[in-house]
Amino acid sequence: MTGIADLAWDSSFFGFPIARVTGGVLTSDQLDDVVAQSRKRGVRCLYLLAEDDRTSLLAQERDFRMCDVRITLDRRLDGVCGERAQIAIGRACPEQRQPLDQCVRERFEASRFFTDPRFSNDQARDLFSAFLERGFDAGDRVTLTDADARGFVICHMQPERGTGSIELIGVVASAEGTGLAEALMHAAHNEFIAAGLGRSEVVTQARNVSAQRLYQRLGYRTRESALWLHRWFA
Repeated sequence: MTGIADLAWDSSFFGFPIARVTGGVLTSDQLDDVVAQSRKRGVRCLYLLAEDDRTSLLAQERDFRMCDVRITLDRRLDGVCGERAQIAIGRACPEQRQPLDQCVRERFEASRFFTDPRFSNDQARDLFSAFLERGFDAGDRVTLTDADARGFVICHMQPERGTGSIELIGVVASAEGTGLAEALMHAAHNEFIAAGLGRSEVVTQARNVSAQRLYQRLGYRTRESALWLHRWFA
């Protein structure tokens, strides 16, 4: 059923009411309805993940702004356990949080929160720092890194779906081309398999071609694409 869902975490983080449209294929009447619902409930920013071009075009006629093209890739993990790389990867420890936070703040400017000028760049950087903190502190997530904390991957375990998600992965600029990103991915695969999960998935941006090439080299294939749009009120 199409409607809007309040996003408590986003609202708390940014300090104003944020919601998301439930459903990705909408008619003109449905879009009018979700805009009206949002006004009535005092939503300041409404997210829409449009699954087709028509929904995107109709939304833009109603003052939604397209901010990103989301690409979802996945692969089966059968036979992957035991992948190894030249670079040793282990679970991140608390003293590595600060250098990894610096990596986060430097490496994620392709996000829709940087594209949308109504979110400041400082807010967007703080958002990814919050994702890193969650990767350290949440029980359903594991953060992996190398000994020198030049890169990291946050693994989100979703046993109810039999899936592990690469929630965030990044390496410092000086470590690009060293094989560190591949080593982090292999380590994530092994974490997922150890948890009894049979698939791995990852989300990236259409413009992030280097990330897509990395995932494709490791056996991932595009499962779906969708368009992120934001609608602001006041």
